[in-house]
Amino acid sequence: MNEHPDAGELSAALEEELRQISVLAPNEFRMRLLVAAHCAGLIKRDLAAKAHEFQPEMHGVDQTRLVQEILYGARDKDIVNLRTSMKDEVREKLAVANPGYAQA
Repeated sequence: MNEHPDAGELSAALEEELRQISVLAPNEFRMRLLVAAHCAGLIKRDLAAKAHEFQPEMHGVDQTRLVQEILYGARDKDIVNLRTSMKDEVREKLAVANPGYAQA
């Protein structure tokens, strides 16, 4: 199966393509293409920054592997198993946070 590029990779490719096209474009379009390329670069950097926001050490939050897989779309095609995994994880956390609640 072919892997699809992520949004950051697409933004980087778009930025590069727009910069290359701008060299060939007439003067009246060159600045617009360069602005569009710059915007694609900003999107790429913003996506990279947001990816780092989800890292546990950045927020002091203990993120599980399941949460990271969901955030990065690794579980999108397996919704049934995802639901089961999420239920199991919630039960485990609930048993630690409030053992009596699961008994009730």
